[in-house]
Amino acid sequence: MTRQAAATVLCKELRQYAATGTPYLVIAGFLVLAAVWFFWFYDFLAADEASLRGYFAAFPVLYIVIIPALTMRCWVEERRAGTLELLRSAPLGDRAIVLGKFAGVMSIMALTLALTLAVPMTVVPLGAFDSGEIVAEYLGAVLLASASVALGMLVSCRLRSQVAAYVSTLLALVVLNAAHQVPLFVNLPAGLADLLRAVSLEYQFRGFTRGVLDTGAMGYYLVLTVLALYLCELRIGVAEE
Repeated sequence: MTRQAAATVLCKELRQYAATGTPYLVIAGFLVLAAVWFFWFYDFLAADEASLRGYFAAFPVLYIVIIPALTMRCWVEERRAGTLELLRSAPLGDRAIVLGKFAGVMSIMALTLALTLAVPMTVVPLGAFDSGEIVAEYLGAVLLASASVALGMLVSCRLRSQVAAYVSTLLALVVLNAAHQVPLFVNLPAGLADLLRAVSLEYQFRGFTRGVLDTGAMGYYLVLTVLALYLCELRIGVAEE
């Protein structure tokens, strides 16, 4: 029942996204900025290395900018239109609503990542690339997107302004991505420094860019995704009662 209800919400979300220009701008912006970084600033051709690490290194930063643009409307628009109460009064359940909205945003992220395949397809013939490394990089990109989207939904689910939702999510993602940088500027105990590195979204992503399928990083992203979605489910229930 939950799966069918979530699919219903997913279809509604995709129709609403298709009616706005946000997903198209997000996808186009991501593809252009990632390509400009890789071929111009990182200067892949001059680097003379058969690796896409430089390309995927930009993903965490770009996620900080584009994911809040997708999650900021998840709850705000429903409240503005008065449809969130209708959704919650229908026999769907809060979990199905959250999962459906999460799947809607992840569908756009999946399409975005699928379109980035044009870059590997373009450069792979130029050298002896490791296909296993590329697969690991894309897996890491999906897991990072999943955790970031779930966090974005959690941050914005109690806010009533898209601007506030965007800024709050962006700041939350900046903090979680840059957590591992704090020990570089502040003298911290080794245990605390290790903890900051462990919770850093960007730091956990580095293993994937080297082609390493780090089960610890995979588990962290999955646990963070599930926990954020669960808390989101609880918060919309409390907020609307």
